Amino acid sequence: TDQAGIDQAMIDADGTPNYADTDSDGDDKVNLELSKKRAEAVKDILVKEFGIDASRLSTDGKGEREPIDKANTKVAKANNRRVELIKT
Repeated sequence: TDQAGIDQAMIDADGTPNYADTDSDGDDKVNLELSKKRAEAVKDILVKEFGIDASRLSTDGKGEREPIDKANTKVAKANNRRVELIKT
């Protein structure tokens, strides 16, 4: 796990993972499922390693629908493989 990234996310968003995204490589349906699994994995870490009550966290996946970087480079694709934490 990227401990520093998770620590910062908790500071920034109080540990509420809502959405995960993928790059545009591969099948849309596969990417959507991958993004949902990515969000769930972050939730699991926040619950197991940081003791956050699972009932406070929700997850979802957006697949490749909302890229933050539209370039077709390795860096752009890496930027689009992410989990967004949203404090509600």
